[in-house]
Amino acid sequence: MMEAPASHDSAVQRARSRFGEKPRPPPTPSSSDETAGSARSSPSQHSTANVAPRASALCLPPQPVSVPPSQQLGAKIPVSLSVRVRRTFDLDNVKQTFGCNLHIIMSWGADNETAPEERQGAASAGFDWTPEWKPRFVIKNVMELVHSTEFYTIRPNPNAHLKGEKKAIILGEMRLLVKIFHDMDLREFPFDIQRFVIEMEMEGIDSDDAKFVPFPDLPGADCIHSRCIFEDMKLAADKERALEYSFYSTKRSSSRLGMSLSGLKIKMTFCRRSNYYISNVALIMCVICSFALTAWASDDVADRQAVDFTLLLTAVAFKLVVVSMLPPVAYHTYLDYYVFFCMLFLSLVSITHSITPWLQLNFGDQFDGSFDDRCFIFFALSWIIFNVICGVWASNHSASTLTPFSSGRILADRDMQASSAAGAGESRTQSNNVRDTALHHPCIGNTDLSA
Repeated sequence: MMEAPASHDSAVQRARSRFGEKPRPPPTPSSSDETAGSARSSPSQHSTANVAPRASALCLPPQPVSVPPSQQLGAKIPVSLSVRVRRTFDLDNVKQTFGCNLHIIMSWGADNETAPEERQGAASAGFDWTPEWKPRFVIKNVMELVHSTEFYTIRPNPNAHLKGEKKAIILGEMRLLVKIFHDMDLREFPFDIQRFVIEMEMEGIDSDDAKFVPFPDLPGADCIHSRCIFEDMKLAADKERALEYSFYSTKRSSSRLGMSLSGLKIKMTFCRRSNYYISNVALIMCVICSFALTAWASDDVADRQAVDFTLLLTAVAFKLVVVSMLPPVAYHTYLDYYVFFCMLFLSLVSITHSITPWLQLNFGDQFDGSFDDRCFIFFALSWIIFNVICGVWASNHSASTLTPFSSGRILADRDMQASSAAGAGESRTQSNNVRDTALHHPCIGNTDLSA
């Protein structure tokens, strides 16, 4: 019975060698083991304490080991990164969330990463393999992770014989469906422009150890314009500036752990299509309020006020509809101002209908029947002029909303552009020194980078 553990140890070592692990030395007894020597001397207890845990290791594949890159590879790792926004969906104006489908490609060099022999070569693309170390990152402000998949391939580096080159190139692909929170500024609703932010940041790894850099031959971020659309919003017509991105490193002074983290920030400029709100809210509100000009029987005050109050209650109902479209914010939108003016117009008409009979009764010499006619003309002209001005302004503002950069509504984020240019230059400098040839490696040829 005393020989069973030794034979089991050799079986464990052979199994680990098949998984690509290095043989482990036998465990050394600790001080606590020495004090409990009498308890460990029993063969039955020894087999129970040692054999059972080792047997469970045979049933599990080797788990990824999270080792700091600086200790693992001995140098800073440039992690090439490219993110494609394949689709946007499910914009919720009330919850201030939006969904997006992200295709993430990362590539980095490694010296001590090896796939099992039977999985190397061209056939490795068909196996589920996970490297011992991979960049761990978070996407900020994620409210829900709907779906995620990841896939890794490893190939020998054809330039490994050059100085400073890594032995292997690892390519990682991730597809994520996420819902992200974005604090919207709705003061110009329904002519607002939103710049949705998608931000990736490395987690637990200092930028001195690993850092995101752009691929030499791929943009750091891009999108499929035809599929990045919401029910009432679309990407800005200025396609070259509709998506901006920048690589960055956080300040150590702002970190409680004193770390500088590498990240990528993407800004997508979406413009509201106001036609829905104009035709279904503003236009109907205009028609309803116009009916107040038809209740001009001065000898029947009760009927006048009945029509006015009915229209006023209808305007209040439309105000509640507008409120249901937006989150509870502490400011008013353009659509709110229009509804408020409509309610003010109805209130002034109702007050005029109430005091006109009283003025004619007590000041008949000064306020004859022509006063009512003059009030009608004044309110009718004011209402027509106001709506014409609003219509012209809405038409011009709606057109400028869809082209926010060329119309001057917003300016391009020069900080992001400068940062992107600096990041690209840094990436090219590193690629000249390190010769990060991931894009030119054969494993990239089997990957649809344009997907």
